[in-house]
Amino acid sequence: MRIVDHRTDKDLSSLVEIAGAENAMGYRSFLNAQYGGGGGAVKIAAYKPVYAWPEKSLFPVHTNEDAVLSWMYCVKQASDIPQKVLGIICENVTTYGHNAEKIAHEVLCNVNAYVTTTKCAAADERDPNYLYALPDMQRLRIDTPDLVKHSAAVLIENSARLHTPTSVLASTRLVKRAQEFSMPIEDLPIEVYKYAGLTRCRIGTLLENVEARIGSCYLRGDTEGATTYDKIASVITDNQTTTGFLSDRNKLASIVDALSAADETYNLDRDYHTKLLPPQLAVFNSEKLAVEAAEIAGLMVPWSTLYAIDIEFYRDILGDGFVEHIKGEDGSVDPEQLKMIIPTLPLPQKQALATQLKAYV
Repeated sequence: MRIVDHRTDKDLSSLVEIAGAENAMGYRSFLNAQYGGGGGAVKIAAYKPVYAWPEKSLFPVHTNEDAVLSWMYCVKQASDIPQKVLGIICENVTTYGHNAEKIAHEVLCNVNAYVTTTKCAAADERDPNYLYALPDMQRLRIDTPDLVKHSAAVLIENSARLHTPTSVLASTRLVKRAQEFSMPIEDLPIEVYKYAGLTRCRIGTLLENVEARIGSCYLRGDTEGATTYDKIASVITDNQTTTGFLSDRNKLASIVDALSAADETYNLDRDYHTKLLPPQLAVFNSEKLAVEAAEIAGLMVPWSTLYAIDIEFYRDILGDGFVEHIKGEDGSVDPEQLKMIIPTLPLPQKQALATQLKAYV
C-alpha cells in the first residue's frame, strides 16, 4: 500500500476519506489558499521541513499545522505506519499545546466554512451586491482582495467628484469586504476609514472645521448661517473631554447630520474639497482608528475586548502553551503579555482566533 501525507496526496484519495467526498476539493482549496499550495499535492511551508518519517520524507511536523495534518493522514493509514513514526507525530502535536483530535475537528470545521464561503461566492458572482462597493452604479469591484485595494484607491482619488453619501456607502462596504478577506488594515487608505466613520475625532480639529464655515458665512454676509454654525460649535465645546477626543459615536453621528443639513441650507456644500472638508471628514478627522484595536487577520478587535475575554477562550483556540504566556498572577489575562504576543502569532492561528472573535465585535 502506498502511504501518503498532505504533501503527496496527489489524487485526493486519502483526502476524500478524511474530509468526505463532498468536501474534498474544498479541503484542498482551503489548504492551498491558507498555506501557499499549487497544483498537485498540498504545499505548506517554504522552508525545509522536518519529517516524522525522514527515511521516506513523509509526515512533516515542523509547524503546528503540518503536525496536525500529518496526524490526520496517519489515522487512516495507521496499520501501515511504524509506531515510532506515529509516536513522533503525536509528540509534536502535543508539544504544540493542542489535542490532536480537537485540532483535526477545528481544521475540518474551517474547511467546511471555506467550502460554504466558496459556494456562496460562486452563487453570488453575478450579484452586484457581491461584486461592487457601489452596487446600484455597478462601480468599484470588491470581489477579490486586489480589487478591494484598487477600488479603495480609485474611490479616494475621485471622492471630490462624488456626493459624500456615496463615498460613505462605498467606504463602509470596502471596509466590510476587507475584513471578510482578512486584509491588513493598512491595505486601505486612512480616508476610507474616515468616510466609514471609524477614525477618532479630535475636538480641536473639528472646531476648526466649524469655524471655517462660520468664516465663510461672514464673508458672504450670511449672519443666519454663521449663527447656526456657532450653535453647532457650542454643542461641540460642551462635549469637551480631558483627552481632547470625542468618542461617543451617537454624538458624532448627530454632528455629521447637523453639519450636512447646515451646509446644504447655506450652500457651503459646493465648497467641499476646495475650501471646506465634507462633514464626514471634518468629524472623523484623526489619522488613527477610533479605538485602540488589535489587527488579527484583518479583523479589528478593541484591546479592551481582548483583555476582558475569559482566559479559557484562548485556551480552547490556541492551547495551553499560549495561555501560560498570557496568564497573570491571578490566573486571568495579563494585558501587557497579551498585547505583546498577539502580533507575533502565525497567520493560521490569527485566522482561527479571528473566526471566534467575530462574535465579540
